[in-house]
Amino acid sequence: MTKGRFVPNLVGQTIDAGRLAVTQLLGAGSNGVVFLAEDTASPSTHTLYYAVKVMPKAFYGTRRFENQRQEIQNHVAASSIPGVVKLHRVVEDYKYYYLVMDYYPGGDLFHFLMRGGVARGDDAHIKRIMVQIIEAVQGCHRIGIFHRDIKPENILISSDGNRVYLTDFGLSTTQNLSTTFGCGSRYYMSPECLGKLGIDPAYSTRANDVWALGIILTGMITGHNPWHQASHSDICYRAYVEEPMFLRNTLPISDEAYDVLQRIFRPSPNRVTLEFLRLYVLQMDKFYDPAPPAPPPRRSFFRRRRHERRQPSPELPNYIEAAIMAVPRAPANDAGSASDADSHGPRTPDRSDEILDLPSLSQLPDYVGGGRTDMLVAAENGQARPSNRSFLKRIAGKLYM
Repeated sequence: MTKGRFVPNLVGQTIDAGRLAVTQLLGAGSNGVVFLAEDTASPSTHTLYYAVKVMPKAFYGTRRFENQRQEIQNHVAASSIPGVVKLHRVVEDYKYYYLVMDYYPGGDLFHFLMRGGVARGDDAHIKRIMVQIIEAVQGCHRIGIFHRDIKPENILISSDGNRVYLTDFGLSTTQNLSTTFGCGSRYYMSPECLGKLGIDPAYSTRANDVWALGIILTGMITGHNPWHQASHSDICYRAYVEEPMFLRNTLPISDEAYDVLQRIFRPSPNRVTLEFLRLYVLQMDKFYDPAPPAPPPRRSFFRRRRHERRQPSPELPNYIEAAIMAVPRAPANDAGSASDADSHGPRTPDRSDEILDLPSLSQLPDYVGGGRTDMLVAAENGQARPSNRSFLKRIAGKLYM
């Protein structure tokens, strides 16, 4: 038994009354298994191949039965849209449905991107693929079909990598508003579809498809999704909600791509429509751009105040130096003076003998008329002491006057 819901391995068997010979298993999912089949009625010079999706029939009247019928009806209606995989016919027996569709040897877009099919910085290729996807989804919306499961795995690509086709309408609906939350793949669901907001009784299936296109565009430009799910439990999505420049600062996207993604990732009522999204993408010239370094975090008000308090305080004026510089120099023709290479004028006369004759600090009288004893008494009585400036000026006067 292969993967899928009770679908046997049909390789080597025939279906549709022997017209299709199953030759290879292509893939499997929760809704069915896809095989490669050869059309035995086609000429040997031009053999036709089809992709056949096999689904086990659900019991009549169940929800799964209605979903299968809805998938077939929506896919048949959308088969005439360019950019949608064509469903040629549906074969059924007592146990299975066989959906016979076009086969594209290029595989799906997910594996194409994993193989490096879109080179980093190939803006023309990104634009070509993105416009085709938008036009396919836009054509489905025009006839009232909303996919709800748009992702690279559900987009097939041609062998040359230039044409893409939308497939797998297993979760599609014709309702513009849906109450089936969590429908699709969580990587590509909008926040309102995830049901994490808890404020709306229903979500817009049209806006949900637009959101998925934004995730696909980000993946084609950067090589990975911006977040795992659009929920506040996701650290990357929470960072984007708190700081909208998060994508521009962390991903190698251009300013034009950032502007388009901003319009896509808006809340549902304000989200860009497919018509304007197509025009925006067509006008873009550059998608990829190395991300600039993130700006330094701004300090809060209290952090700025602490930073200012830590700054060194301005130096107090040096009154002794000012007093020394104010002393007049000896005239240049003085016989006792000599040239000083380290100063800007004649050298000050040597008065070291006078300095040695100066009285000690305890012997100096106070400016207010008292001696050292009077200064101590004044301090004990709480009276103001003479200023340091006056005392230093006095010392300078004794030294040089």
